[in-house]
Parts: sequence; structure tokens; C-alpha cells
Amino acid sequence: MYGYSGRILRVNLTTETIVNEPLSQTLIDNFIGGAGTASKILFDEVPPKTEPLGPHNKLIFMTGPFGGTPVPAGSRFEVVFKSPQTNAYGEANSGGRWGAELKFAGFDGLIIEGSSSSPKVLVLTSDSASLQNAGHLWGQDVLKAEQSLTKELGGGFRFISIGPAGENLVAFAALINDGGRSAARTGPGAVMGSKKLKAIAVHGDKKPQVADQAKLKEINEIFIKKLQETRRGLAANGTIGAFFLYPGYGLVKNWQMDISEWPERNNIAPAVLNEKYLTSKFACFACPIGCGRIVRHPVDDSPIHGVEFESAAMLGSQCCLADMEGLILANHLCNTLGLDTISTGGIIAFTMECYERGLIPNHILEGRSIHWGDKEAMLKLIEDIAFRRTALGNLLASGMKHAAEVLGKEAWSFATQVKGVETSAHDPRSCQCWGLGYATGSAGARHSEAPVWPEFVGIPAPSLGLQPLDRTKVEGKSRALKIIQDYVSSAMNSCGCCNLAYGVEAETILRYLEAVTGHTRSIDELLLCGERSFNLKRAFNGLAGVGRKDDVLPERFTRYALKTGVSKGLLARVDEMLDEYYRLRGWDSVTGLPTKEKLAELALPKVSKALYGT
Repeated sequence: MYGYSGRILRVNLTTETIVNEPLSQTLIDNFIGGAGTASKILFDEVPPKTEPLGPHNKLIFMTGPFGGTPVPAGSRFEVVFKSPQTNAYGEANSGGRWGAELKFAGFDGLIIEGSSSSPKVLVLTSDSASLQNAGHLWGQDVLKAEQSLTKELGGGFRFISIGPAGENLVAFAALINDGGRSAARTGPGAVMGSKKLKAIAVHGDKKPQVADQAKLKEINEIFIKKLQETRRGLAANGTIGAFFLYPGYGLVKNWQMDISEWPERNNIAPAVLNEKYLTSKFACFACPIGCGRIVRHPVDDSPIHGVEFESAAMLGSQCCLADMEGLILANHLCNTLGLDTISTGGIIAFTMECYERGLIPNHILEGRSIHWGDKEAMLKLIEDIAFRRTALGNLLASGMKHAAEVLGKEAWSFATQVKGVETSAHDPRSCQCWGLGYATGSAGARHSEAPVWPEFVGIPAPSLGLQPLDRTKVEGKSRALKIIQDYVSSAMNSCGCCNLAYGVEAETILRYLEAVTGHTRSIDELLLCGERSFNLKRAFNGLAGVGRKDDVLPERFTRYALKTGVSKGLLARVDEMLDEYYRLRGWDSVTGLPTKEKLAELALPKVSKALYGT
């Protein structure tokens, strides 16, 4: 089984049993790997009405066929579960080197089920798998826990773990791997915390075999050179370099101001990070780009992971924090405490606006002030959220949707969440495809599920049938989004590819698939795998009670336009595109769910029976 280890490890924390199971060829043929395979396991094994923080929920870690191989930037992994934020499908994606190490240990994926009565750590090697007591690690932040485990287990291990936020069941708690990479969106840290699993330590020496080593080397010689030439800016500045590439994005003051109209943005520019704080670069496994930043801690000079674009926008400009030192500290605090930086920044910006408008009652404020750009207030609030201390911290720990429900109707007009998930740092008013992608996404407003290269960047994708599109118009966006969502679900999130490296390189991905697995697929077959996975996720959501009524954007994007900049006056126009999108998807126009005919076309009879009884 080239490209795959051929095994999934099932760990039951209630009974403390660990079983090796084969990865079926049918799963590979229909879903490839990664998120596709994990979503099928979730649908088959987790009832959609399951309590997200109960013992019957499962955490499914899954790599793709490229994981642990020399395919550049191909070792990302997925975590799939029922989300405490959406109360439906949840999915998080991460890079780093942990996913490759899981393949080296001889596993394509892990299924974590049940719940332990006491803290545990799962330790995996090429020869053994065991659950060990982790009571002494409970309460430690991520870095301290990793340091403790390294002393106990020895070198060579890679870790993925939760911090206090996960232990305290914060709705948007993250999983942190490799000291600063994160599988963060939709709350996997809370699910892992509910299971009393502190960390998973992995070390192995079983390199996955590929079908055609010579062909893989030939493709690498061409593609790596291309990446080094076309991604120079990304290598030089990291993803934070994109901070100046988004005119027309309302990334300031909780989506109220165009980033290009905010002079203070220069204080958190990549040049400031490079000149004052950068010490080295971080590259995920087999990646020739190295977009990660290692910077010095502003207080103790220790090396820590630096700030990515999404974090800079959400913790920085959205909160009007024009201070690189404060931004680094806020980002690092989220990493060590185990919080999603996107959700954390979004909910703090929301809180600052609520405070400015006088919407937070005194008994919740308890005398504190939370002004725009207040670094100290932000850092304290991050800690309060992670530890669920103070009335305000505890309120925000349940997420923006819950906080808006408590604070009242006026707060809803600027509560920027979709299906309970705080929006990523891409403005759906500026690019209509983003808006439709946010609204129809399986797991809320996640930028990684529908990157819109033809619309915003203007990159054509002839092999996918996509040409550059006018970002301000709705025409053609439903078709483009469907193709992109299916492509991302298959090529990116199932193979293990990084969006930043591959973009619309569908033909390159197909060549790699053939070299690694020995199996030839067409673009249509690739898209079919993605469509099958995307519909399966949608069906899971439907059975959980999520459908067309939830495919909406917050009022900030549909009623309140930016007043300046190149997107001045634009609004997100999702309602104008939904019917066409559903028609192209083969979904019912009333419920927004896949029809019997579509499910039959996709060979998903079990899904059809669950939805329709036949």
C-alpha cells in the first residue's frame, strides 16, 4: 500500500484498550486520506446528536498519502470531531512535523474515543503504544508539558498537546504541536480536554514507501525549484508578509476599517519582526519554503514561534494593537495556553467594541476596562479566557455566539461568527466567493476550506476550469466555489498538501499521487473524492440540525459597508448566490441538504439512508 502505512490506531480511553486496525482500500479509493477519510469515520461512528464534550465524541487524527514522504509541503494532517462551537461537524488542520512522525510510527491515523477518569498521555513508537499517567502534567502550559515529556521519554519525540484552555473546556481551545504549530479551529482542544488526554507523543523510524522513487525525484527537482522561485516573499517574510497585500479588507477595529487606511499597521509590519525579533526560520516537514518564524521572546529572549498573518490580523489590527512586542506576547500566550489565535483575537475585538458601546454589564466587567489597543488588558483577558477566571473570561470562553446571546440583540450586529465559529481574517465584503464560502462551509468561517485564488489573487486554474473573476460581482461565484471546495477537500485536506505551496497546482498533485501511490487519478476523479467528502460533512451537519437556515453571514458583512478604501460600499451578497450554489451542488433548495439523487450519484447509500430512511 504505497504512500500509506495501512494502519489506524484505535485508542479507547474509557477501557484503556489500544487496537491496530487496517486502513481499507475502499476508504483510500473513495476519500484518499486526511480529512476525507476522517470525515467518513466520523459519520460512521459518531451519532450527529452526540454531546461534543461527552465520552461518545471522537477525535480522529488522519494523515494523507504524502505524509512522511519527500513530497514537499505535503505532510499536513487533519483532526475531525463533533465541534463544541458548531455543535456539528468540526475540523482542524495543522502542519509542522508531528503528522510525518505519526507516519514514521507506522500509522495513517488515530481514533481517540471514550474518556479517561484521570489525565493521560498517549505514547506511540514504531514498536509500542501505551497510555501513561499525566496527572503531573495537568495544569502545565504546552511548552512546559513538552519539556517535561522530553525529560521523561527522551529525545526524538514529537508532541501534540493541550494547554489550560483545553483542560478548562474553552470552546475554541486548540491542539498545539511542534511547540507552536496548531490544529486550532472549531475547538479540538476542548474535546481532547474533555477526554482527559493531555498529549500524544510520537516517535518512529518507519518511512512510508513510495511506488516510484525515480519519478518522485524527477517531479521534486522541478516543483521545488518552482516553489523556491515563486515563494521568495513567503520565505523572506513569512505569512505575516501578506499583511500588506490585502487592500479592501476590513481588518481593523472588528472589521470596521480597511487595513490600508490604518497608518499604525506599519508598527506590526514584517520588517519590524525581521529587524527586531527574528532569530531563525521554521519549516514544516519536507518544505523548501520555511514560512514559519522563530523569534526572540520580548521579555526573556527565549526562542518562540512568531506571528502568522491570521494571528497578526485578529490579535493585532482587529484589536487595534499596533505594538509588535504586544502582538508577539499575545500570540505566544495563546500558543502556550492552547487557544485558537483567530477566535481569540476575534472575540477580544468583539469585546472591545461591546465595551466601547456600553453593552457589558458591570457585574460581568467587575470594574475592568478594555479599550482598543490596550496590550495589558488583552494579555490579562487571554489568561482569563484560558483559565475561565473572572465573569468576563468565563463568558468569553464559551465563544462569541454565546457571548452575543448573553449581551443582547445589539451585540449581534457586530458578532462576526458563522455557525458559532469566529471568522478568519478575510473580508467577505471584499470578495464575494469568501462570503459564500464562509456561509456554506462545513465547519463555520474557515479560510482554509475555500481559498479563492481566481477571485482575489487572480490566478487562473485552467485544469480546474477556472479563470480570474471580478471579486466585486456575484456572477460565476457559485460554480467557482463548488470547484474550489471540492478541490480543497480532496487535493489539499485529504492528500496533506499546504495551500500556500500548492494553490491551484492540481496537475502537480496528480503527478505526485501517481508517483507516491502508484495509482493514476484524473482531475475529475480527484474532484469527485472531494465532492463526496464535502457532501458527507454536509449530511452530518443536517442530521445535527444545521442546514440552510445556518448558511448566513453576520450583519457586519451584509449591512455595514467599509467607508473608505478600494472596497468602499461593498457588502457580502450571499443570498443572491445560495440558490444557484445549491442547484450546482445538487442540494435541496429548502433544507440545503444533499438530495437522494446526489447521494446516489456519489455512491453514499449509508448517508442517504440516514437522511431519508432509504
